[in-house]
Amino acid sequence: MFLSFFQQTISSKPDYIVFDLETSGLNSKTAEIVEISAIKVKDTNIIGKFTSLVKPLNPINEASSKINGITDSMLTNERSIEIVLPEFINFIGNSRLLGYNISTFDIPILQRFSKNLNITFNNDYIDILYLAREKMSFLPNISLSTVASYFTINTCGAHRALRDCEITKECYEKLLSFEPPALDAKMQKQFHINYTDQTKALQQLHVLLLGIISDDKLTEEEIYSLNTWLNENKHLCGQFPYDRVATVVSESLADGILEQSELDEMLMLFKEYTHPISSDSLDFFEFNNKSFCLTGNFENGEKNKIEALITQKGGIIKSSVSSKTDFVVVGALGSPDWSCGNYGNKIKKAKEVQAAGGKVKIITEADLFNLL
Repeated sequence: MFLSFFQQTISSKPDYIVFDLETSGLNSKTAEIVEISAIKVKDTNIIGKFTSLVKPLNPINEASSKINGITDSMLTNERSIEIVLPEFINFIGNSRLLGYNISTFDIPILQRFSKNLNITFNNDYIDILYLAREKMSFLPNISLSTVASYFTINTCGAHRALRDCEITKECYEKLLSFEPPALDAKMQKQFHINYTDQTKALQQLHVLLLGIISDDKLTEEEIYSLNTWLNENKHLCGQFPYDRVATVVSESLADGILEQSELDEMLMLFKEYTHPISSDSLDFFEFNNKSFCLTGNFENGEKNKIEALITQKGGIIKSSVSSKTDFVVVGALGSPDWSCGNYGNKIKKAKEVQAAGGKVKIITEADLFNLL
């Protein structure tokens, strides 16, 4: 089956090309390419795409398959690397390449296959991992998903090559203009090691959910494993999103049968729980006498300046979230002290208030400025 698509804008040389590989294994010296994708970018616009699955000589390693969701059966009728790689090389030409963590993995693999096939591959490249390491050292880690979550970039579909290219492009554009928050040594230490055991457990739940939704599907094995973890951590009762996750998993497993419709519903809910910053609908909006609580760092200025704009419109600023809060406004740049990477206590509290029937709405900085 010929699943690649190959689009080019001939008249416009790209500023750069973002590429990504999915592989049959985790060792760059032996892994085969099972998917290769790239996007051409000009003036921040995508002007061309290339993507293709690739049939390897050997079976896919189970660990790799769990990460990218690509199975041997998906590749039975795909073309070999001898056919796909020349097309990819033709697509990238002599353009500068960008990618995330490519210098020690993707680039060596491309060099190995190019050499074996007598194909010239010597493009200049930039590994965005090093830019993230320079600017995002305050984060617990600088994986692509963590950096994307900090910038509230949607990571659904991650670990497939084309989607990772798109996520990498968005992260790169954010990183170019990003100024790291000023954190003194004491704050850095607190951020890295002073979480409570409860917060650490909630972080673990967050990572578990991100892991099982990363391939955009759920399996029975994943749900049963998650249920075991939930039962071992019942001390998290009363915390978002533990209660809601535990309830939906328990209800789905009650009859001993997991139907596809239940798996689909849980996938949708887990996406919401791991990315709770999605804007609530605003059927009606007014500032006068409405209470606002701000969280995160804002693209349009310091938090106190944003608060001043709200009060000028008649809004009331609150320092914390309660059942009386009308709006929680989330800054576009996130925050280094958010306990779960892409949300913190204020957003967590707002979701708990919502679950209890409260009126609070979570809106983004962009929503706010569209209404100001």
